[in-house]
Amino acid sequence: MQMAQKRQRRPSSAGIEKKAGRVDWRNGERSERYVVFAKSFREKTSAPDAAFYDLKDLEKVFAA
Repeated sequence: MQMAQKRQRRPSSAGIEKKAGRVDWRNGERSERYVVFAKSFREKTSAPDAAFYDLKDLEKVFAA
């Protein structure tokens, strides 16, 4: 039996934005910014309203 392969997704703020729409808090008044933490990313994309961090980024911060 073969082991199931993990799906690699590209980081995107689109899914987070969809979920944020379900939050009933300051609708129309809030500014939305998103942060995604993950073990690793194959490649990081840039989005004006989102930041993506992986363990390597955190190691740099805490090593200082």
